[in-house]
Amino acid sequence: RTKGGAPAGPGEGAAAAPLLFDRVLCDVPCSGDGTLRKNPVIWRRWTAGAGNMLHSLQVEIGCKGVRLLKVGGRLVYSTCSLNPVENEAVVARILTTFGGGCLRLVDARDALPGLACRPGVSGWKVWHRGQWHGDWASVQDRFRRKCPNLESLFPPGGDGVADLHLDRCLRLMPHDANQGGFFVAVFEKTAPHPERAGALPAGAAEVCVTEGAAVLPASLS
Repeated sequence: RTKGGAPAGPGEGAAAAPLLFDRVLCDVPCSGDGTLRKNPVIWRRWTAGAGNMLHSLQVEIGCKGVRLLKVGGRLVYSTCSLNPVENEAVVARILTTFGGGCLRLVDARDALPGLACRPGVSGWKVWHRGQWHGDWASVQDRFRRKCPNLESLFPPGGDGVADLHLDRCLRLMPHDANQGGFFVAVFEKTAPHPERAGALPAGAAEVCVTEGAAVLPASLS
């Protein structure tokens, strides 16, 4: 308030509170391999490692969504891919970035009776440079001199993956209900996030992906 007791105008007094939302939808860019039935061209373009290139962008979008979410609010993360690198790996990264005291996965099956879906998976392999890798350690062992930063593409090690409850994610398989393939995860924010959790480094620009290229938002028209 101003000295006279009237509400302070824009730019006066304390900094304005950030704009937060009670619902956020992150339908992120993905490889689209779940749409093979209606989009045959993907058969010719698809590669096992296609999701690897999108993983970091998907994590970035999800983290941005969580930072914009009110406590008690819910965020839906979705793709039309069935690749765990684009799905459960992203969900796991978001959960570990913000911590269990701030964010949890919600099992939405009770709200969607009759929906033909399967639980999320907690184990998968990652394709890189012509070879499947079962865990992050195998990548480190293979590339001893210059190791690529692929750790977040793998399931968390040890017992950590069980604590994330990735089975609460929803996998919609094309052959289960004569539809496209989709992945959905519902997050609930249970406490304020740590100040820098999920934030980009100072001065870093957010990156958008267009068809075949990554560009800064200012370049989009």
